[in-house]
Order: sequence, then C-alpha cells, then structure tokens
Amino acid sequence: MYRHGFHFRKADYFLDRARLIRTQFPRFLTGGMACGRTLDDRRQIMKMRPSSFNMLNLAGLLMGLLAWASPALAADKPANKIKIVCVGDSITEAGYPQMLGTMLGGDYEVKNLGVSGATLMKKGDFSYWSLKKIEEAETFGPQIVTILLGANDTKPQNWKNKDTFLADYVALITALKNLSSRPIVYVLIPAPVFGNGNYGIDGAILRNEATPLIVKAAQDTRTETMDLYTPLAGSHNMFPDNVHPNNDASGKIAKLICEALVSKKCVSANVLPGTDKNAKQERSRP
Repeated sequence: MYRHGFHFRKADYFLDRARLIRTQFPRFLTGGMACGRTLDDRRQIMKMRPSSFNMLNLAGLLMGLLAWASPALAADKPANKIKIVCVGDSITEAGYPQMLGTMLGGDYEVKNLGVSGATLMKKGDFSYWSLKKIEEAETFGPQIVTILLGANDTKPQNWKNKDTFLADYVALITALKNLSSRPIVYVLIPAPVFGNGNYGIDGAILRNEATPLIVKAAQDTRTETMDLYTPLAGSHNMFPDNVHPNNDASGKIAKLICEALVSKKCVSANVLPGTDKNAKQERSRP
C-alpha cells in the first residue's frame, strides 16, 4: 500500500509541476510583476534545479514546456504566400512588379520575369520563348501570372510574321495555365505608345492590329484581361520616350493590377483571388 501511495503522491507531484510550468513559465521568462508572476511562483520555479530532478520531475518540466510552447510555435509558423509571376518585356522588367509586391503586402511574393526587347512571337528577333522564362516560372510555382507582351512585335522585322501572333499568344497563355501550380492567368492590354513611338515600335500597329489579337487570344482561352490602355491614354507626360512609363506610370500600372486582384475579394495565403461574377475565368485542364 505504501508503494502504491508513494506512486500516487508522485503522480500528483508530477501533475502539479506540469501545471505550474504550463501556467507560470511564460510569465517567468518575460519578467515583471505586472505580468501576473508572484514572488512565490518564482521561488517554486527556481527550486526546480537539475540536481534535485528525478525522471518524473524532468518529464513534468518537459511536458509543461511543450504544452506552453506548442501553440506559440504553431502561431508563429509563416503562412504560405501567394506567388505572382509577371511575364513581359522592358516595361515589366524595369517597372511595376516591384511596386506591385509592395502594394500587395506580405501575403504575396512577386517575381519579375520581364525581359527587355522580348517579343511574343516565336519568330521574333528576340523571342520570349527562347529565354527559358517559362521554365523559370514553373520552378517558382505561381498561383497568378500576368502577361504584358506585344510592343516589340510591332517592329517591322517582327510584324512581317504577324500571321503567327494570335496562335503564339494562345500558346503562351496555355503554357502558363498548364504550369504544375495551375495558375490563374491575366492578359494585360498594352499601355499606349505615344507620338511616333521609338525603337521601331509602332503605336498604331500595337493599338489597331496587335491589341485586337491579344483580346481574341484571351477570349479563345477564356482568360480575364486587365486594361492598361484606357487609364493611361491621356498620360503622355508619364512616357518620356513615348514607350516606357516613368515611375509614376509604373506605379499606376501596379495599382491597377493590385486593385483588380484584391478590391472585390479578400484573399489570404493559399486562396486564389475571386473573380467578378460577370467575368468568371475557367482554368484550362491538362
């Protein structure tokens, strides 16, 4: 009976120690009587020195610490971020993706895959298809992809292959939708090219010929578009070389994209943004 009683007393002692560590140890660590730690609490904890521990004492201490620490560790675990890839040319490479990441905040990670001079068409003089950026996007694993291409395709040496523009745009949308992360893809309607353009880029061709094909590619693949042209049409002063946006225009592009992604639906980690009920996008299937 004594031995059984001894073990019962040990079990009570074990539970008392675990309970004390569970409730008092966090306050003991942080210090200050205002935290609710009494002097008696501190004395009891300080008495639990390694030299006086037997296995039950040690187990009680460890269980108490684990009981306290586990919720805190779970709460501190970082949430998975929504990853966004921005595909494009020089307007993307030197412009809005960094600003977009700042605007969206910590729940997002934005990767800039813009390349200066890149063309959409496979037969272009510097084709995006040859740059291994789609493979880079695959490795990154985005949930959202934006595409802003077409301006460099309007150069004379490239637009002579305009008959392939639509098919190549459809192929790019499809390739990006079929990444293993199955992202939602957004097609950006190009911003205006002002005056006589520059670098061989023809604003009239971009607006009157390429843009309708971009819209058709989006429609054919049931992909949502974001219009950059209309909000920037009167902003010639923000495009110092007629083609490339300055910081203010890049910020405006970033804001347009940001608002389109989050204004109507609240998004959190691992949740794709909702789409407007009148502009629902369906994902392509493998």
